Amino acid sequence: MKIFDLFVEGRVGLFSEHNVYKVTGADRIKFFQGQTTNDLISLENGSFHLNSRVDRTGKVQFFFLTLKSEDSLYLIFDNSIASESIDEFNKFIIMDEVEIVEHSQKVYFSIGHSSLSSSHFEGFLFGLPAFIYLNDLETKVPTISASEISSVASFTGWPRLGVDVLQGQLINETRLDELSVNYNKGCFLGQETVAKVHNGRGASYGPMRVISKSTTSLSLGPFEIDGRKGGAIIAVEDGFYFGKVFREFRLENKVFTLTQNDRSIECEFEAYKNQFTKDEFAKDLYHYAVELFQSNKEEEAILYLMSVIKVAPSFADAYEALGVIYGRQLKFEEGIELMNQLLLVDEDSVLAHTNKSLYLMNLGKIEEAEEEKGLATVKSFAMYGKEAKKKKQDDEVLKEKNEQMLQRESMFKQVLEIDSVDTIANYGMADIFFFRKEYEKSKKHLEVVLSEDDKYSMAYLLLGKNLELLNNTTEAREVYKKGIQVASAKGELMPANEMQARLMKLS
Repeated sequence: MKIFDLFVEGRVGLFSEHNVYKVTGADRIKFFQGQTTNDLISLENGSFHLNSRVDRTGKVQFFFLTLKSEDSLYLIFDNSIASESIDEFNKFIIMDEVEIVEHSQKVYFSIGHSSLSSSHFEGFLFGLPAFIYLNDLETKVPTISASEISSVASFTGWPRLGVDVLQGQLINETRLDELSVNYNKGCFLGQETVAKVHNGRGASYGPMRVISKSTTSLSLGPFEIDGRKGGAIIAVEDGFYFGKVFREFRLENKVFTLTQNDRSIECEFEAYKNQFTKDEFAKDLYHYAVELFQSNKEEEAILYLMSVIKVAPSFADAYEALGVIYGRQLKFEEGIELMNQLLLVDEDSVLAHTNKSLYLMNLGKIEEAEEEKGLATVKSFAMYGKEAKKKKQDDEVLKEKNEQMLQRESMFKQVLEIDSVDTIANYGMADIFFFRKEYEKSKKHLEVVLSEDDKYSMAYLLLGKNLELLNNTTEAREVYKKGIQVASAKGELMPANEMQARLMKLS
């Protein structure tokens, strides 16, 4: 499934299996701010986000999209839970001035960029930048099919009721925790339980994609790893396995042997990316377009590069790549117009003037071509000046960093004079020596740390890096293996995953 296909030709999707409600009244923001998990106050008018409601024990009751305009809110629910969800809200509307009525018009969305000229709400759908439209379409446009929507949701791990999120499930064990809970907004129903789990070691089980390394299929239900509970496969859809995985095993790029129904299956776990920013998605879309170009699919590449520009209008590389293609196709007029657009995005672009000079030369406009060539030369010199200025700024930042390191070093030395095996001070000294590229000295301090506290996961990570730079890869691998065990057992997934990634690279 090519996820990028959703971004071209102005295609739109229809919320066909959803109910939409309009909320009005002076107290609408205050009411939903206290009833749901996400922050409506910080949500800008003309935007939308994913929102949830949990019970007092932090378990999911339902989730939905919230759209905010200047005078109204709009709520989009899966139609299987829409009626009971609205009934639940209505129970608590007592003294508040809030009215919820069904919205009769169809609701559409587009991915990446606005496909329609009508008013819209901007946010993230399926973890991708998207636009939602609350009005019936006046003209026919290419549509995104229900099967494509399902495939995208499977690929991105977007929360879906009855697939990877169940009513009554602790929200911390679902992707709703990452995508719909704001821990800085203040109180909401169930907030105390949800925050306690979040601020502790996190939920015992977390959502991950499960990738089988063999031809043997996984089944729905629990699995074991090393004779212990490892998690469960909670859904299989479109060739993807949705799993909930025990904290200790939530490591990426590591092959585990899962035991399920007396069968042993080698698998990897893969975390879902929360949300792509427009720039991040534009970058992926751009690389896909370049692959098409390298495969001599120039017309398709043009289509996707134009989509990159629609998603991120300041993405200079897309203009430059299009310029190359137009030059190859002898479309010099189009190439000149494109370079003019590039100069609006990046007025310092040397390549824009260079390409314009080339195109004008091919059109026989010699005088104009020479003028553009001269502008390219002038801007090249200006670029060198900017690079020199940046180097000076970088040197100043480095000087300031060195001064900060001297202050920290003085503090840590005072602590070590009192207690030579203090773990925090020794780790701090190791970090300073690592910054200074004095890896042997850093290594010695880390050995002290781990002799005093063999559960200090960050020390394993830094020690492994030192050993790599000392070209002792064998010992580095052993340190990372031990560190991964320690960090994963403590639920410290950031250092565990970084060590796993470095271990894979060494292997």
